[in-house]
Amino acid sequence: MSFNGFGLSLALPLLIGAVGVFLNFLVGELDRERLIDNAKSYRTYKATFYLTFGIMIFAVVLGAIMNPQTVISTLSNTPYIAAGVALLICVSYAILMYSSRRFLRDDKKDPLIV
Repeated sequence: MSFNGFGLSLALPLLIGAVGVFLNFLVGELDRERLIDNAKSYRTYKATFYLTFGIMIFAVVLGAIMNPQTVISTLSNTPYIAAGVALLICVSYAILMYSSRRFLRDDKKDPLIV
């Protein structure tokens, strides 16, 4: 396996996207800790969220501009990509519905066993 094709056209968008994802997780974690104290979200959190989301979109667009041949070959696989996205959405929805359902409880009040 050789990394001769691993150049600036791949590394730069990947690096920018990784920075965007890292900042998004960091800011989200800081806001989560603030929400534990029953406080409202900062306006700066919302602005930073959109900024980091913009950084990630910029990385995808930059990668497409710097690698046009890859975009052309990816567009030929559009039906397979669309089917994978649809499957991902269906599975995510099913997991969300399954994990958020309420558990049935008995009417009996059994003492807790400690």
